Amino acid sequence: MTPPPLFPGSRPSPSAYERMVFERAAAEIADYCAAARAALSPDQRAALRVIINLCTDRDVGDVKRRIREHAAHAFDVELGGARLDALYHDIDPWLPDPGFQVVIPRTSDAPTTDPGVDVVPDGSVRLRLTLVYAGDLRLEYRLRSMDVWLGLGRLLPNDGKHVPVEVPRGITAVPRGRLLMIRYHARLMQLWRTAERPEYHLLVDGRPLLPRQVPVACGAHGTIEYRDTLGNRQPSIVRYHAVEEG
Repeated sequence: MTPPPLFPGSRPSPSAYERMVFERAAAEIADYCAAARAALSPDQRAALRVIINLCTDRDVGDVKRRIREHAAHAFDVELGGARLDALYHDIDPWLPDPGFQVVIPRTSDAPTTDPGVDVVPDGSVRLRLTLVYAGDLRLEYRLRSMDVWLGLGRLLPNDGKHVPVEVPRGITAVPRGRLLMIRYHARLMQLWRTAERPEYHLLVDGRPLLPRQVPVACGAHGTIEYRDTLGNRQPSIVRYHAVEEG
């Protein structure tokens, strides 16, 4: 089945399309640098390891190399030594106009409110978290009890200190980026919605989870639903099961 044309009337030439993609990426890189300079100290900026998520409706040839080179130079010069960690590229022929997306995740601003005093020392208990998709695909993780928020999703940045809860790259039912943060602390599992990828609406256990609002407590089992408000995809539902291991 052929996707409908994204540009009514005439489709841009390959060179025009690639120029548009590069210009959008350059604008996003400039916005990221400006935001980082305004919000972070020089030492914090220098420690940044940045990920760029690029999605296009077709192959873009040499544009990825040009974006990498431009980003690496901009982060090094404008942010005092920050590095481009990775550029991830997905092709989706069903992307809405203009047929491409460039997303640069910002640093996490997850809440730090302690939900309570742990009745056992942090690290002495673990949570076995199982994510189930499409009925038979099962992914298992073990979380230590600690007052730290971890990314949960696909193609996640990694600060090297704590390993995120990352699903395999090929499971495209889960959007790219750190839309969700998870914490297991004080015998309680919580989820928190970041401001990344606002085109996705998230529901946890059937209830909307809004960006940068109060974290929600999760039970022993439930669902995480991703709804793409810009595309024509069906909602993706991931089931979770959480079992404490002492």
